[in-house]
Amino acid sequence: MKNPLYDRFCELFDRACTRHTTEYTRFLDLEAQRVLGEAYLPCVCYGGYDGAERVVAAFGEDAENTAAFPVVCVKAEPKGEKWADDLTHRDFLGALMGLGITRELVGDIIVSGKTGYILCLASAADFIAGELREVKRTAVCCTRLEGLPDVAIPVPEKKEFVITSNRTDAIIAAIWQLSRSEAQRLIESERVFINSRTETRADREVGEGDIVSVRGKGRLRYLGVVRETGKGRLRAAAEVW
Repeated sequence: MKNPLYDRFCELFDRACTRHTTEYTRFLDLEAQRVLGEAYLPCVCYGGYDGAERVVAAFGEDAENTAAFPVVCVKAEPKGEKWADDLTHRDFLGALMGLGITRELVGDIIVSGKTGYILCLASAADFIAGELREVKRTAVCCTRLEGLPDVAIPVPEKKEFVITSNRTDAIIAAIWQLSRSEAQRLIESERVFINSRTETRADREVGEGDIVSVRGKGRLRYLGVVRETGKGRLRAAAEVW
């Protein structure tokens, strides 16, 4: 059975080749990125900053020019921070959905303090900036920015941890302090992605540089084994968002 998303990627690629243009998708979640990866089409993905989870894919001659991607940022900050609620990613996303904004128009939402930085398609930015007036019960003021400010770019935390092997379930359990069986259930429920592809094997070995994303938990870049411990276990490192 054909996947409509796969067909759409092929259509954009063919159009870019035929017209000698650059064609862009809307924002892709991890599952859409998996479909894109299985299409094996030359493209560049970018979500407004290096390491973004939700990305736009570009096909064509100018695909590597990330400055040309139709991705901008809307800064939403409380009008009175002293009386503002503690706002979360879920609060900002819920407010956007309440405006009728569809998810593929919005990329990552980064919360710094009580301010939200909403990465979105340029075509939706003015509407969001003009209509988003309240998040949760907090009045907000929105400003369109052409890019994500450096101060808002998420910085991963480097963690070291002890594992018995480089298995996917072992690394997930160690990073998010889960039991191996809990990690395996996440994998079985198709909530784990390695390099944007769904991973269903708990015993799949994670390689150095691989990006492991777990829905509802976060993501990590595996840095590899640092050394062996005295008991023959492995001390490994990862950058965690």
